[in-house]
Amino acid sequence: MTSVKPSSTSIRTENAKIVKVQLTEEGGPKDVYELKQGQGNSIQFAVMLLSNVAMTETGQNHMLGSDKKTKGSIIENLCGMFTYFRNSEMFDFVANILANVSSLKAGRQWMIENSKNVLSPLFLLLQDPELSKHRRKHLIETLRNVLFEWEKYEKDFLQMDVVELLCRYLIREHGLTENSLPESFERMYGIATK
Repeated sequence: MTSVKPSSTSIRTENAKIVKVQLTEEGGPKDVYELKQGQGNSIQFAVMLLSNVAMTETGQNHMLGSDKKTKGSIIENLCGMFTYFRNSEMFDFVANILANVSSLKAGRQWMIENSKNVLSPLFLLLQDPELSKHRRKHLIETLRNVLFEWEKYEKDFLQMDVVELLCRYLIREHGLTENSLPESFERMYGIATK
């Protein structure tokens, strides 16, 4: 499993750009996000910095935390802000952080075990038709990563109605109509009524 690396398809190009930076003397140059001049504020700068930190396994471990009392508090707080400010560009790069932390096994497990505060709100946010393409792309990556733990956490996933949420998302995303769906999809909360 790999982390989300900066690429021209995953960047919000209106306010950020990708630059090559030599992070250490030993390593080669790395692509990182950098806000364009005059485009950001301190919150956006901080979130972008955390997004860049979360690209490495060490950074992902730091974001997750190791102390039992505070483990996951950074991720939980970012997730809360991400869902509360659902249409604010300031928090778009939280989606990158979530995708990167979920590429770590311990990150996936923590997200599932704390699904009430982390995954459930993210799954619901994925249903929002107003969600930006950037957020949607990286939330799907987060979901993909988390589903690698299906066998161990199947009960938790079934309790969260992940299969139904994914079906509703796919129906809406692909523009399927009530005439093209089987009878069994009738209960999809008004999306596919017959």
